Amino acid sequence: MPKNNVYSSQKKKKTKSVEVKKKQTKPSVSGVETKKKDMLVAANWKMNPGEIALAKKLFLGVKEGMRKIKKTEVVVCPPFVYLDTLLDLYTGKKIGFGAQTCFSEKEGSYTGEVSAGMIQSLGARYVILGHSERRAMGETDKDVRERVQRVLEVGLTPIVCIGEHERDNDGKYLEVIKDQLQELFYGMSRDWMKNVIIAYEPIWAIGKSSNESVTPHALHETAIYIRKVLAGLFDKKSAISQTILYGGSVEPNNASELIDGTQVNGFLVGHASLESQDFLQIVEEVEKYAQR
Repeated sequence: MPKNNVYSSQKKKKTKSVEVKKKQTKPSVSGVETKKKDMLVAANWKMNPGEIALAKKLFLGVKEGMRKIKKTEVVVCPPFVYLDTLLDLYTGKKIGFGAQTCFSEKEGSYTGEVSAGMIQSLGARYVILGHSERRAMGETDKDVRERVQRVLEVGLTPIVCIGEHERDNDGKYLEVIKDQLQELFYGMSRDWMKNVIIAYEPIWAIGKSSNESVTPHALHETAIYIRKVLAGLFDKKSAISQTILYGGSVEPNNASELIDGTQVNGFLVGHASLESQDFLQIVEEVEKYAQR
């Protein structure tokens, strides 16, 4: 096994216990707290728009609105065929680019697939993996883990989607989230884990109106639970610093309440990212929170 393999079998080093500073926000009942950090909003354009001219127009609208943004990074994930063109339109640092998926192999006879290395060679820095729409096409937790490994190996940052199909009153959905996290991080070293972004996307909320999205209270509790699971898999310090995004019917009229005090670090935005002004309003709400 190569020395730089993500899933190392080496023994874990002993780490000193880390105390959480009092300045960090809202201690949780689980004993895991979070801290405010630079925020991130990612745009998942999915299979939109239908023409390269429209993709350029949409991106330039986002680019224009980023002048006032200081503490929030934006990541644009267009269809792969538009990625190279959009990269040529931007040389700054506030906007990153990503792909919407990749294959688990480095190269070979895999018609229609795109490797992590190909994405990296274009200059993109992120890859969305494990989105529910990809899982519905047959991707398993194991497939997602293999793709994450390839993405990390070439130096890209994976935005890995997790989430339950339905939210039951007995809390069984938490086991779904736990299982997904355990499979995702199975055998992964702490150093590599820090480079993973988790996007919590409850499947029942995707593509709905804002009033059908998760409530701020439920999102807060779920983010706490995710960090609690991560603390068990790694350590408390790693759980505190983990970047967690929320996706699932995020719109301009609910972005503020979904970012304020819910312990997430930003959003993965779907349909609202296809209108530059709507998307920028969401970014601005995250920026307001980041600047407090």
